[in-house]
Amino acid sequence: MAQSRNNITKPSPESDFAERQKFAAAFAKAMAQQTIHDPDGKTSRRTARTYTSYTRENIEGYLEAPTSSEKDLRNASIFLYQTHSRYRNLLHYYACVPRWYYTITPVNFNPEKSKKETYKKQYQKACNIIETMGLLKSMREAALVALREGAYYGVIWGGDGNSFILQKLNPDYCQIVSITDGNVFQFAYDMSKIKEADLATYFPPQFADMYKAYQNGGSQYQVVPPEIGFCIKGDTSIPEYSIPPFSAVMPSLYSIKNIEDLTETATELSNYKLIAGVLPVDSEGVPLIDYPTAMQYYSHIAGNVGDRVGVAISPFELKSYDFEQSGTTSQIDNVARANENFFASAGTSALLHGATNSTSGVTKLAIKVDEAFAFEIMYQCGAAINRFLKTLSGNIKFKVNFLPVSIFNETEMVDLYKNAMNYGMGKLQYAACIGIQQTDLLGQAFVENEILGFDSMFTPMQTASTRSADDKKSGRPTSEDVTDEGEETRDTTANDNK
Repeated sequence: MAQSRNNITKPSPESDFAERQKFAAAFAKAMAQQTIHDPDGKTSRRTARTYTSYTRENIEGYLEAPTSSEKDLRNASIFLYQTHSRYRNLLHYYACVPRWYYTITPVNFNPEKSKKETYKKQYQKACNIIETMGLLKSMREAALVALREGAYYGVIWGGDGNSFILQKLNPDYCQIVSITDGNVFQFAYDMSKIKEADLATYFPPQFADMYKAYQNGGSQYQVVPPEIGFCIKGDTSIPEYSIPPFSAVMPSLYSIKNIEDLTETATELSNYKLIAGVLPVDSEGVPLIDYPTAMQYYSHIAGNVGDRVGVAISPFELKSYDFEQSGTTSQIDNVARANENFFASAGTSALLHGATNSTSGVTKLAIKVDEAFAFEIMYQCGAAINRFLKTLSGNIKFKVNFLPVSIFNETEMVDLYKNAMNYGMGKLQYAACIGIQQTDLLGQAFVENEILGFDSMFTPMQTASTRSADDKKSGRPTSEDVTDEGEETRDTTANDNK
């Protein structure tokens, strides 16, 4: 049963950092199931949100003044993400390109000062903390938000190895204020938007001190402490403001919609028919039949055709003229072309999103560019996580190293690290690439070998990485067809060092 929040004693503002961190960890453990919405209405983080139906002209106007249009561009991006599958697929694509595999290694390792048992104890502690983070899922979600909204602003609950929650904050109340150690963005939160009654429920304990500083005459925007702050940007090249990195291609979505509407209209018109009856007239243009008789014929025909067939009568001969493109070359699918232009404008290959083409070589090169962009966000997440790990207690620090493995090069990287093991390197990287997290490696080996006895039941294939130097079965098989001289050499030690 989860620990009650009411039984947790809050430390005084004068308490040291270790005691306050302990309180934050206990609070996060009690808050393992974070409240999003209470159907009874007693407490809820869900508020009514309404987005404007943005036009192409709106977005182009916002792009002309990005520093003053952060919120507008962010909301437009969220709106298009929810209403246009192409835009949603584009953002999901870049967030899911990295496989988010990682290894855990010491920071500033000094072999002369290292004590094996101490390092082993701290290593296990770091593994427990990182395991509770669920990096493969939480970092992918953070990257998606940064791509959609321009930046991800969040706070960390817990982080003691027992619990971990990465809580997203409302970006409307956040501002990036500095770049700290490790090139990690630090942000401030607008304390005037917080209700004092919500501090104990929806915000980490450090926010109570920030709110108190604001109430005592401090700045409206209070900097979120590095031990709980987590911030990444979709585009790090412009630190002064945060807009969705694919804002420039959002107007293209309206071009696609216009072409789809025109195509639908043309298709509908092509299914519509008109039957015209010609009234006989004399040389002076006077009808040869009277009006009531003509209307009787008209009513008879009109009553026997479908909804998409029109009927008309006229003393003039009617002709139809079509403006459709003719010829095999000129019959181009405009919607498909607009789709390709959209993804090309976004800097990715349209072939990866449903377009048909046979230029596989160009596609492979385009994937490399996509990987570089996605890895930049992945490395940002690693830097933010490592800054948090540095704030934890203990003299021995560990860091997370995200590997440059994508959904496209995974097989290639597995082979790379497998070959590296032949030279005694890359064991942790190889395990990570085949889906075994470093936090599970020791436990899995213990279960397989000590409990299930797999090491004695299954014999691994003999390779350069599994043979020892004393393995007499290694090397070329002994030949039976040798000379007397060769037999004499075998009996001596003449070839032992060759």
